[in-house]
Amino acid sequence: MTPEDIREEKRLIKKKRRDEAEEEKNRVKMIAKRNAKATADYRKGYEERQKKKRERFQQRKKDKQKAEAIYKKHYKKDFDNRQRIAFQQFKINMTLALGKDFPETNKMTKKEENDWDKYIKEAAKFEDDEMTTKIEDVEMVKEMKSLMYIPALWIEGLERGTKRKNSQLDTRAHFFGMVYVSETDSLDRYGSLNPDWVEYYFDGVFVELTKLQPRYWWPVVLGNSREEDDLAPEELMVTQVKIQYPQFDRELCLVNSVASTLYHCGEKEAARQLMQRCSEFQYLTKPLALKQLKEIMRDVVPCIGDCEVFNQGKAKKNKIKKLSIEELINKKTRFPTVVVPLGKDGSNNHAIVVINDLILDSTQAFAMKLCRESLDWICGDMGIDVIDVALRFNRSHGTKKKLQYADAKHW
Repeated sequence: MTPEDIREEKRLIKKKRRDEAEEEKNRVKMIAKRNAKATADYRKGYEERQKKKRERFQQRKKDKQKAEAIYKKHYKKDFDNRQRIAFQQFKINMTLALGKDFPETNKMTKKEENDWDKYIKEAAKFEDDEMTTKIEDVEMVKEMKSLMYIPALWIEGLERGTKRKNSQLDTRAHFFGMVYVSETDSLDRYGSLNPDWVEYYFDGVFVELTKLQPRYWWPVVLGNSREEDDLAPEELMVTQVKIQYPQFDRELCLVNSVASTLYHCGEKEAARQLMQRCSEFQYLTKPLALKQLKEIMRDVVPCIGDCEVFNQGKAKKNKIKKLSIEELINKKTRFPTVVVPLGKDGSNNHAIVVINDLILDSTQAFAMKLCRESLDWICGDMGIDVIDVALRFNRSHGTKKKLQYADAKHW
């Protein structure tokens, strides 16, 4: 090997070492840059998580303050006197008060309900367990009737206090839900439910209220409205009869449907007066809303101010009048009949009015045909099960005037 070859080989070795050193330097820089980015992302994410945690804490604090004020105003007296009053009356008082304070404790939107079918199909197609769990959660919330809070239990002698480091939990705080099961027509207890899950689906003030009286079944108050594009099938519509007072996104299906029916009957002034008092209905539960409607109907339209009540009452005093779906459809009448249907999914939080061969549902722009298909559509994917309660305004109250609306056929 010549001296020139030796020098060239040394030069190549040095160049290779410089290249390797430069490559290692770049690699270290890249790792450092990647670590710095990961650290920055973590800090940013940590700050966001802490911010959300603080916001959630502040919101819980506000919700608790509201819940305590509502509890003292509406519930404390009944709970204190629970041993001295009939338990059934106590439950009624709780339900009526909840209806006033919480127009919608369930926070699910109609859009989520409309997406169920798509979710179910995709979950079945891809066998997606996570998606299936989400569907089950949504359905459980829709069918949940009551909620119970169970506070945390601490090991005796190691309760949470000043020496928090030494405290030990025996049982974590959790909830139980009472869910309607349509297959068995019964109520089943579900739980334990994670408090975070409950807070996600239910109104925060309502959740805090359940914590003020733990181990008690609090009735869940639900509302029922539809999205603007949630329209009945065209073949079920009667487009020549318009719904005069659509409810849009408000929880006023009862009063708007009745007012629209009165307008259709020619009782336009009575319909106007009823709508002027619609705000009285927005925060009422079903029993109280029906009672309020009966009182107002006597004032605004006395020619049909009194009503027959079906599928409700105390059997010991009076025989309960029954109204089946078949009777409702086949025995048509010119008198407005308020109907609260019970769906096969357990829902009974919507009211419609039947008159002649029409159904007036204030969630729609036009009346619907009185038929089984319409009732099934109104009650959702599983259809109608039975009529929960019905009021037929067919008797005058304090007047000799009669309803001028006559029997008619619209389809």
